[in-house]
Amino acid sequence: MPCMQHPAVLENLNPCSRCQKTYCPDCLVELKGNRFCAACKGEAVKDMQSGVSGTDLALASLWRRFFAFWLDMIIQGVIMAPLSFLFMFSTLKAQQGGQAQQAAALGIQIVMQLLFMGIALGYEALFLQFKSATPGKMALGLRVVTPDGDPVATGQAWIRPLVRALLGFCFLVDYLPAFFRKDKCTLHDLAARTRVVKVN
Repeated sequence: MPCMQHPAVLENLNPCSRCQKTYCPDCLVELKGNRFCAACKGEAVKDMQSGVSGTDLALASLWRRFFAFWLDMIIQGVIMAPLSFLFMFSTLKAQQGGQAQQAAALGIQIVMQLLFMGIALGYEALFLQFKSATPGKMALGLRVVTPDGDPVATGQAWIRPLVRALLGFCFLVDYLPAFFRKDKCTLHDLAARTRVVKVN
């Protein structure tokens, strides 16, 4: 098949990454590793500016993401169970004492709450930073990437769990945008500029 713009050119042809029509090298412009024709270049630039990749990512379904999230919660629960038991035992023992011990019990509660938050944040952020997926996501064949499909940066890895923690129990609010967006982004995805994809 000849070039769409230059019918006489039959060699060194490549398809446009967006419309898949065939063009010669003179008719294509390369943007972030993808080739676009003149007609598609403007839309591709708009996609990149809005954080939508020019390539087609195999986006994960919300159900798979949901189960991966709860699997991670179970794993974190197993990690935190001994600490929770120690926390409850120390608090009950301190509350049975005098006023000074009750003040100490309050201090223990604050420290333990901060410790639990730190474990939850570090669990997700460190796995994303070094593996691009938490154990729950790995088990269900998911990975967190940039809009271009690249591994996430350190800042992105930490912003995701931080935004999730700030939203607290507003789980549905966090996931609400994903039901209406083609890129299936949650609020923490939008804040960190990430996508969740399926992997083989």
